[in-house]
Amino acid sequence: MHFLGFLIVACTVTTSIHSAVTYDFSKYPPINQVGPAPKLGWVQKYLHSNTTTTIPTTPVKMTPALHPDWSPDITSCDNATSWAITYDDGPGPFTAGLLDHLKSVGVKVTFFVVGSRVREGKGQAAEVLLKAYKAGHQIGIHTWSHKPITLLTNEQLLGEILWTGKIIQDVIGVFPTYFRPPGGDIDDRTRAVIQSVGLKTVIWNQDSNDWFFSTEPPQQNYTEQQELQKFKTWTTSKKKKPSNLENQQQQQPQKPPGIISIQHDLFARSVKLAAPTLELVMKAGFKVMPVGQCIGDTRAKDWYTRFNDSWPDEFFKVTTSTAGVVGGGAVATGGGIEAENGYPRAVTVVTDDEGFMDNVSGGSMLVCTRIFVFVCLAILML
Repeated sequence: MHFLGFLIVACTVTTSIHSAVTYDFSKYPPINQVGPAPKLGWVQKYLHSNTTTTIPTTPVKMTPALHPDWSPDITSCDNATSWAITYDDGPGPFTAGLLDHLKSVGVKVTFFVVGSRVREGKGQAAEVLLKAYKAGHQIGIHTWSHKPITLLTNEQLLGEILWTGKIIQDVIGVFPTYFRPPGGDIDDRTRAVIQSVGLKTVIWNQDSNDWFFSTEPPQQNYTEQQELQKFKTWTTSKKKKPSNLENQQQQQPQKPPGIISIQHDLFARSVKLAAPTLELVMKAGFKVMPVGQCIGDTRAKDWYTRFNDSWPDEFFKVTTSTAGVVGGGAVATGGGIEAENGYPRAVTVVTDDEGFMDNVSGGSMLVCTRIFVFVCLAILML
């Protein structure tokens, strides 16, 4: 009987072991490295051998455009009553609290993630990212270093995208297909690189400017009241019905597009305002949802893919130079730094019986655990 009790305890303890996650990000590009070098295989596949996307041979910009052309990109929801709230630049120290609030009000949003933020710490940021994904929020790519992408070569941008997507996949098990360029900085050349990887580019049509809170005191003396007033204006103007004169001028007046707003989960004041701004949106009758859902991509599994990185750890050499840059992936110059050699997976990814991804340090431990549990159950049934 004592032996039976021991088996019950042992089985209970052992089945809980496989939930522990150990992350090793030491062989990823350094935190905040601009334009981390991509693998040679990535360059060949996405820049040189891609037959579906033609990358313009335009030079790298010296400064970002003041007013980029966003017409080819996703900037609004399909339905006027839909509102996609997005948070950029995390995961940060305040993201976990934000997730708790979103859960309490039953809302799903989109997080555009910076790869370097995931790499920080000893796995805490990665755990927050996993928490967001498991809660049903959409996860998107927001580059590795948060550098304006039109200042990068094709190869540097490819590294920014794929290293970020890889670290996300190593944490949550899937590779996002939605991308947001930092600051909305984009042109036809960089857009083509993004498309060559198979990603959709998401911008916004309402900017909270809460990034002003990234410093103390806030930039341009921006106040919390100013941000709240912005949301009040947006919610009231979107509900306004067309006047009789407007109806006469348009026989079939078009519905205004739904809102995609941008906020940030990296700064304390920004996250502090998440609750009251969300309350304004919900009280105004808008339906809050992730970007994918608001543009008709309703199946969450279509927001992701699987990135099979089977190429050897041979890296494209990015040199530091201020010389002209050839677009199209032939030559890469313009301020990059050569990446570290070697890249092991941060975690072993094992597919469980239901098709989801378990993140564990060493897949063999999980297999042994399950065998042990099976043996325990068999003995208990004797």
